[in-house]
Amino acid sequence: MEVRAVAKWLRLSPRKARLVAELIRGRSAEDALAVLANAEKAAAVPVGKALRSAIANAENDPRNQMTLENLYVKDVRADEGPRRKAIWMRGRGRRDIKVHRMTHITVIVDEREVARPRTAARRRTATAPRAPRQRPAAPAPQPAAAPAETAEKEETS
Repeated sequence: MEVRAVAKWLRLSPRKARLVAELIRGRSAEDALAVLANAEKAAAVPVGKALRSAIANAENDPRNQMTLENLYVKDVRADEGPRRKAIWMRGRGRRDIKVHRMTHITVIVDEREVARPRTAARRRTATAPRAPRQRPAAPAPQPAAAPAETAEKEETS
């Protein structure tokens, strides 16, 4: 059963947060924490907080018996929040608008299914076994004409 945590209204660009989110998507929870601890991006801190919150939610949920060893990051989203606009005064009485973007980070963790041993191997019975592919034979090289023969041909012409 998947468990999620959401960090909202973060004063961080969604584009920068998505770069960090791609680093941990699909990894085990322990591995994702290690990657975020060593990432040199400022967005790794809020994404790490959201990941640790999702792990804590999974471990402390009374309906589930999830442990850190079995968890993996199923999905990480860095959605765009509202934009705050501010006036930036420029020279000669002009002004520009600064756009401060906000991010909502959602981390979803799930328990990795334990691989069950196969009871019977699948066999190919409907078709005959395949023969290994062979490369086509290269064309035989043409023998080179002797220089004496070409000289005789030139004299007769």
